[in-house]
Amino acid sequence: MSFKVSPTLTILKVALAVAVSYAITWGLILLFVDSSALKEPLAPILNFGLAPWGFYYIPFFLCALLVTGETLFNSYIPDDYGDAREATREEIKEMDLLSDEGLILGQSDNFLSPYYIRTNEPLSSFLIAPPGTGKTAAIIVPNLLSCTNSMFINDVKLELWDLTSKQRGRMGKVGLFAPTLNLGKDKSLCFNPFAAECLPRSFADQIDFVDRMISILYPTGEEVSETSRYFNGNAKNLFLFWALRRIVIDGETSLPRIYDDSTSTSDQQAAIAAIMENQSLPEFIRAKGNALLDMDMKEFKSTSTSFTLMLEPFNRPNVRKYFEASDFTYKDFREKKPFSLYVGIPVRDMNRMAPVIKLMAQYLTLELMSDVKLFNRQNVTFMLDEFARLGFVPDLLNAPELSRGCKMNFVFACQSMNQIRKLYNKNGADAMQGLIDVCDYVIIYTQNDSDTALKLSKTIGNTTRKKGSKSRKWGDLTGSSSVSNEAWPFVTDQDLLNMGKNNMIVAVKGFKKRPIVCKKPWYYKSAAMNKLTGAYNDMKLCDDIEHDDTFTHCDEAA
Repeated sequence: MSFKVSPTLTILKVALAVAVSYAITWGLILLFVDSSALKEPLAPILNFGLAPWGFYYIPFFLCALLVTGETLFNSYIPDDYGDAREATREEIKEMDLLSDEGLILGQSDNFLSPYYIRTNEPLSSFLIAPPGTGKTAAIIVPNLLSCTNSMFINDVKLELWDLTSKQRGRMGKVGLFAPTLNLGKDKSLCFNPFAAECLPRSFADQIDFVDRMISILYPTGEEVSETSRYFNGNAKNLFLFWALRRIVIDGETSLPRIYDDSTSTSDQQAAIAAIMENQSLPEFIRAKGNALLDMDMKEFKSTSTSFTLMLEPFNRPNVRKYFEASDFTYKDFREKKPFSLYVGIPVRDMNRMAPVIKLMAQYLTLELMSDVKLFNRQNVTFMLDEFARLGFVPDLLNAPELSRGCKMNFVFACQSMNQIRKLYNKNGADAMQGLIDVCDYVIIYTQNDSDTALKLSKTIGNTTRKKGSKSRKWGDLTGSSSVSNEAWPFVTDQDLLNMGKNNMIVAVKGFKKRPIVCKKPWYYKSAAMNKLTGAYNDMKLCDDIEHDDTFTHCDEAA
């Protein structure tokens, strides 16, 4: 059995008890003290001290006894099959979700004094919000306007920059990385993970660093076929040869430079042979070169095709200039004042540029979690709107488990389980469960997919409810009835499919059976937040930004 008292309902019961006891006292005074008290509603007060004390405390005591008994009797809830119920304010406080700063997860439905459901802990969130339900206007924008963490922001609609970058600029340093918009290097930052300031100092560490980075470009894990794994492995060796050779010569390299070095001749194997013969190279690079030279011509040609194809997007004239230098490193995110980086790659360019965002996210995530000396500095949040569009990034999905002690957290936003299933094929459901498991906060909006709704309903758990049954045989006037307990989802899949546009649920790890039912914290319904909106230096990426009660919309940049 569990015990639950509703504060609001209890206050109403006490008020009713006081009113009833007052009425009884009034009646006793009318009958036994003053028959004219019928016309005087204040008779119990005016006759205080004149009427017997029993007229006052006996009715009050009886009413108080009835309220106490009724409250105790009805507040015990059977939990034979589960005791899930809505979280109280005291339980929300126990969850550390009443902070004055940090990430906003929701807003209470307290009409008189609403407050934010908010955390300042470095814990990650998983937001499941179908299109049009307000994940931008009710979660992402409010946090960008209010949270003082350093931020990595995936801005696929280009609207987050227009709405929030001015406020982020007031907090600290702000930058935009938009290589496909052709804004010029004075407006868009450059990114090169192989620049001298990004590379480790020792050659041995540089080998490991380059190998980690290119695992994004040339994946060799279980997510790719055996054939792709083989050719990607060879392509990695080819990349390592050209990249490390240039690093040894110049102290740095870049993706466009690697492309240029490798395609300067039509016969890469002959070029590698000439380099091996005429240049003094570390043994590791020579070993890679020898392995490449030992490949037969047909096999090398297939390897070279895989290698060059992945680098092609970085070589286009309007794009390559943004990858030849680096205007920031992971250390910028740990400075005293927050650094906000907006990655503005529109949907039309996402497929070909997704490796860029994955490469950047991989670089920042791994380096921020590895540099122990910087852990006590600025908190860092990765705001990953539409993260499923980035493709398969296992290190990013596993990062929340490792980042808690590094003062880092992640906000993963997606539309449904189907979106993840398309990305992870048959393991899509497992991937979604994996995110639910590693993220401490699961933010649930109205769903439009029954499979997703059912899965989320099961994560909250069951409550116990009474089930009555009645049977009667033909000719039997009384029949028989029975009442039994049964398990019932506290939040059913139908509830999640019909929550409405303003309601949401926050499920907290360790408190899943106490879901927080609350309201969406729309930024434009807050006068304080609404006046903070705007683009940094008035540089708008979208001409028109409109919003209604469900979401903001930004026309895709041309």
